[in-house]
Amino acid sequence: MVLRWLVVALAAVDGMKRERHGADVASWVRDRTHHLNASEEAGDESSFAGTYECPDAGEAYSAAYLCTRAVFLQSEVAEKRLFEGLANMEGASHTMWRKNRLLKTVDMFDFFIEHLSWYERRLGGDAESLRARTLRRLKNYTYRDSAAVNPSGRARDDVVVVMPYYATAGGDSGHSALESRRAYLKLTLESLKPTFPKYTVCVATEPDHAYVTDAANGLGFYDVLKRFDITKPSRLGFATLYTAQQALQHDPRWAGFKFVFYTESDQILHVRDVNQLLHIAGNGAVPNHVLPHRVMPAPRRRDMGPEPLDWTGHPGADSLNAEAGDAPKKPGKAKARRNFRWPLEEFARNDAKTLHRVVDVTRASCCFDRAPCAKHRSHWKDGRDRAVELFQIADPASSPSDEAPGDSFALVAGEGNFLRQHFRVCAVNADARDFCHDQNRTRSATRKANLRR
Repeated sequence: MVLRWLVVALAAVDGMKRERHGADVASWVRDRTHHLNASEEAGDESSFAGTYECPDAGEAYSAAYLCTRAVFLQSEVAEKRLFEGLANMEGASHTMWRKNRLLKTVDMFDFFIEHLSWYERRLGGDAESLRARTLRRLKNYTYRDSAAVNPSGRARDDVVVVMPYYATAGGDSGHSALESRRAYLKLTLESLKPTFPKYTVCVATEPDHAYVTDAANGLGFYDVLKRFDITKPSRLGFATLYTAQQALQHDPRWAGFKFVFYTESDQILHVRDVNQLLHIAGNGAVPNHVLPHRVMPAPRRRDMGPEPLDWTGHPGADSLNAEAGDAPKKPGKAKARRNFRWPLEEFARNDAKTLHRVVDVTRASCCFDRAPCAKHRSHWKDGRDRAVELFQIADPASSPSDEAPGDSFALVAGEGNFLRQHFRVCAVNADARDFCHDQNRTRSATRKANLRR
C-alpha cells in the first residue's frame, strides 16, 4: 500500500513539473520580443506566406528540424543517453527543442517531407504480400530529384544533414523490411541532393556500415558516423545527435557548417525557398527550430498495378482475386479476415477522395490556419471526412492532366494524429498560389473548383 501511494505521489509530482514546463514554454513563446519581423511571421503578398508557432511537442514532431549550428550544440547530449534512461526515436527531436521556438510554415509547400514508411503501415498485415508492388511503384518515382522538390534550384553547402539509419536484417528496423528501408534511403538521399548536398548518416551495426560505405551503392554520404555499442536500435536517434555534436566540435571537416538539418532515412524533402527557411532559423534574437510538415502517403488501388489482387492462402480470404468492395461471403470470423479486408478498405477510402495534381509547385499552395498549433483542435477532421483531401506531386516529364508512374504517391493534405487518422487540414490550390492571406476564400475557391470537375 505504501509503495502504491509513493508511485502515485511521484507520478503526480512529475505531472505537475510537465504542466509547469508547458506553461513556461507557452508564456515564453508569447513574449513578442522573441518574435520575427512581420514579413517572416505573417507573410507578405509576393514571396512568403509566413509561419505559425507550434509549442506542442506532439503536434510539432515531424522527425526532422532545421536549426543553426549553435542551437544544435546548446542542448548537449550526454554520452550516457546512449545507454541509460528512456530512449525512442522521437526523443532525438524532443530533447533538442527545450525552450526553443518551434515554427512551421503556413503554406505546406514551403517546407514538408513525405514519410515513406507510413505507406506500409497503412497496409496492415498485408504489407508483406503487397511489398513487391509497393517497391515497384517507388522505383518509378522520377520527380524526387527535380525542381518538384526544390523549385528555386538553390543548394546550401553550409548545411549538414544528419540522420540515423538502421536496416540490419533480423533486427528491429521499425515497420519496414530491409529491402524497403534501402529503397526509402535511396529516395531520401536523392531528394536531399538538390538542396543539402552535404548529408551524413549514423549507423549502429556493421552490416549497415558496410552498406552505406560501399561505393558501388552510389549513396554519396559526406561522412558516416557509427556507434556499434548502443544497447538497442531505439537509441540510435540519441547516438546520431551525440556523434554529430562531437563531429561539429572536433572534426575539421565539419568546421564550415553553419546549420544542421536533422531528418530520418525514409523522408523525401520538399523545400520551396531554402534561403528563406535558413534566414528564419538563423534569426539571432531567439533559438528557432523550423519544422517541416510531415505528410503521409495514402495507398490507392492503382498503386498496386493492373494485376488482380491475390490473397491466396491468407486467413479469411474468400476468393483468389478479391478486389475493393468485395464483401465477405461467410458470416463471423471477423478477426481472421481483418488483415485481408484492411487494404481493400484503405484503397476504397482513398480512391473516393478528391485528388489535386500539383504540376508546378511554385504556383501551388496548401494553406493552414495561422493559429498556434496547440490553441484548439475543434477544426480537425476525421480521415473519412470529405474535407480531408489528397494531393500528388506530378512527374515533370508527364502530361499536365494525366497521372503518370513517375508521380508521387497520393499524399494527405494536412497533418495531425496519423494513428487515429485525425487531421489539421490545409486548403489545396494546385495552380493559383495566393500566399495564404485569405484562407476562407482559398477554401471556397477550392470547393467550387472541385464541384466543376
